Amino acid sequence: MSVKMRQRLGAVLRTGYLRNILIVSVCIAVVFPIADRFFIYPLFSAFVIENSEEEAVRAARHLALELSVGPQGVTKESLPPRFIQKADEITRTLGLMKFKVFSKSGETLFSTDPEDIGRINEKAYFHDIVAKGGVYTKFVKKDTKTLEDQIATLDVVETYVPISGDRGFAGAFEIYLDITGRMAKIDRLLFVSSIVLVGVAFGLLIVVSWTLSNAASVTLQRDLAEAALFQAKERAEEAEELFSKAYHSSPVFYTISSSKDARHIEVNDAWSSVTGYSREEAMKKTGLELGIWANPEQRKEFVKQMKNQGFVRNYEMVLRTKLGVEKDMLFSGEFISYRGEDCLLVVGQDITESKEIDRMKNAFISTVSHELRTPLTAIRGSLGMVESGALKDPEKVTQMIRLAASNTERLIILVNDLLDMEKLQSGQMELKMEKSSLTEIVNDSIKTNKPFADEQKVNFKLTETVPDAFVKGDSNRLAQVLANLLSNAAKFSPEGGTVEISLTRREGNYRVTVSDRGPGVPDEFRDQIFDRFTQADATDTRQKGGTGLGLSITKAIVEKHGGAIGFDTEMGVGTMFFFTLPASE
Repeated sequence: MSVKMRQRLGAVLRTGYLRNILIVSVCIAVVFPIADRFFIYPLFSAFVIENSEEEAVRAARHLALELSVGPQGVTKESLPPRFIQKADEITRTLGLMKFKVFSKSGETLFSTDPEDIGRINEKAYFHDIVAKGGVYTKFVKKDTKTLEDQIATLDVVETYVPISGDRGFAGAFEIYLDITGRMAKIDRLLFVSSIVLVGVAFGLLIVVSWTLSNAASVTLQRDLAEAALFQAKERAEEAEELFSKAYHSSPVFYTISSSKDARHIEVNDAWSSVTGYSREEAMKKTGLELGIWANPEQRKEFVKQMKNQGFVRNYEMVLRTKLGVEKDMLFSGEFISYRGEDCLLVVGQDITESKEIDRMKNAFISTVSHELRTPLTAIRGSLGMVESGALKDPEKVTQMIRLAASNTERLIILVNDLLDMEKLQSGQMELKMEKSSLTEIVNDSIKTNKPFADEQKVNFKLTETVPDAFVKGDSNRLAQVLANLLSNAAKFSPEGGTVEISLTRREGNYRVTVSDRGPGVPDEFRDQIFDRFTQADATDTRQKGGTGLGLSITKAIVEKHGGAIGFDTEMGVGTMFFFTLPASE
């Protein structure tokens, strides 16, 4: 080392801020790249793996809605064509490398790789973790073995998600998510950051050398450092703002509360939308104080499980809104550190609608099975007696054929109702809108439906009418509306009763009413009387037939004509259905 270099080094060591710059430079050059490799890179990788696991769990929950899980758990019969289609959609959307469905015993029931179907997963993690309700995830690098001892051709996150049924564990999903691109980005980020850090270190060393000859160089470098710090601060603020927007705009219910006293620290917009409470009302208060838990003991059990295992997944509770409406919710939660404080993160999903869909599906199956079974049995019996030649009397043969024809007509009505509802749902029902005489439609409907009234031993009586009542609409569909109302009134009227029909005009609208003297509509059924597949007696042994679609179809047709429909009822007295349509002069 030359004298000049020794002098410069001595000056650096004697001068406090220069000595500190030298030490910092060496630390950055040595420590930061090590930290990049052994701390920052694992953190980024863990974040990607955790995020991928969450994506897989969400996809699995979504797919689980398409399964029909029975007492035996997931079986091949649980995988309808709709499920296969949904699986293909999610596979394409999320870019899944592979997707499997296992039975509770570990047999592969479905796989995007047909060669996997039928294989049995006997691994310990499947039976010791997944079968007990846990999610199991492994990151598999390219050219290494997967959990099932297959060689991965890409970097993948392999996630097993359990499927729950009424009797506990019912099966599992296995989802391979390709993260090759994400890991490549992390590698590039690590490489670039290491180069930048080393460059900064050598830059600082150069600054030290320049400072010995020109103090102005130190000021310049300080200014550059301050500018870089300002930019970093701006980026951090942008990242925080982005997180805040994503948090509050998420459709999923999020809350962050103190783990000490359970008081809310943060709630997102979805939470406010579900509960009806504003963010200001929620802050510094607990859910118990707001009264949002229909069963506080369930909430205590939820927190207890959190403390025992650190997290909870898919815990079902009933939430009460500000207006007192109860909603079925599915909660997950875990402890996190937020702004230096131990907190509880709770994620909630409103499943009220999905449970209602399940109820409607069950009602639909019960209704249709009854409506199909009864006429088919009658048809088979009638035709069987005719075919066997047991009936020698021609009149009895004719009666049997009429019975079969009547029940065939009943089947046609059932199919037509289902087709009409499908058309209404898909927006494909076309209406031939033209000037029509509502007076004629009412009169013709009474004549057309009189045979049914005679069968029920009920009379139709037109009590009031308007001679020239014209509306703009589809006469056939309006006749269908009246047929539904008249047949319902006749069906629920007592023998010998009279169904009264009237047509009046009120303030630019025509009003049609159909009144019966039946038992009336029960209180608990009134709010859902126009829903699909609903009847006051929805069991498959009910006395009155019908698909439960008639009033729903009727309401949709009336509303498509710009009208409105409603009813008044009194138990033990009767029910009056009415609808209004705009007059067409």
